[in-house]
Amino acid sequence: MTWYGNCTVAEQESLQRVVKTAQRIIGAPLSALENIQSQRTLQRAQSSSTWCDDGGIYQFRVPESFKHGAAVGRVRATDRDIGPNAEMFFTIVSGDGMDVFQISTDKLSQEGVVTVNKPLDFERKQSYTVEVQVQNTQVDPRFTSAGSRDVATVRISVEDVDEPPHFDKTWYQLEVKEDAGVGAAVGAVSAVDPDGARSPVKYAIDRRTDLDRIFNVHPGNGSIFLLRPIDREDRAWHNISVIASELSE
Repeated sequence: MTWYGNCTVAEQESLQRVVKTAQRIIGAPLSALENIQSQRTLQRAQSSSTWCDDGGIYQFRVPESFKHGAAVGRVRATDRDIGPNAEMFFTIVSGDGMDVFQISTDKLSQEGVVTVNKPLDFERKQSYTVEVQVQNTQVDPRFTSAGSRDVATVRISVEDVDEPPHFDKTWYQLEVKEDAGVGAAVGAVSAVDPDGARSPVKYAIDRRTDLDRIFNVHPGNGSIFLLRPIDREDRAWHNISVIASELSE
């Protein structure tokens, strides 16, 4: 039986005529001619390697505020095959961002979609470089020597985003005696601007949590003090919120 590999129907019919004619003329065994055609088809299949576009280098920019799963960009590859033989998948194989980013294959477009895998922080690291490998999902072991995969470089720049100040604690527990006078210190809170500029921070009481205006906070240093006398028998606990914002706002 003659092996036609990836030949079209027209090529198969033409080849059949050539094989039969050659067999009549030179008397060569059919198996020898089949082997010649097999090598020809093998060479043609091996030449259908997968190559990344854009010279094998991609550059993306991503805000540090992007969350897990957010798309950073897409990488593309070309394959001269069609159908299942042209299907491919992408993987990150090396680089300083292997755990920070991940890549998946868009089944419709056959593109690699780079997404965020871990939180980004411009102040900690401004750029990453990873090597992305693309290869066919279905690889005939007879063709692997020709290279059914390719590698591209992906450079990702992290952009700074103006972040709000961060408190050093999520909550504070402060105590004050009920006989403390107006203006007595209750305690202090502290927040810093996480951005590189380290802008000064100002503080304010969220008055929705202190409708009786019993407390106040120093706008510059975060110290909390009494505006009115307090009575433990009347109210033992007070839950208030302090807002920290950049002084430039």
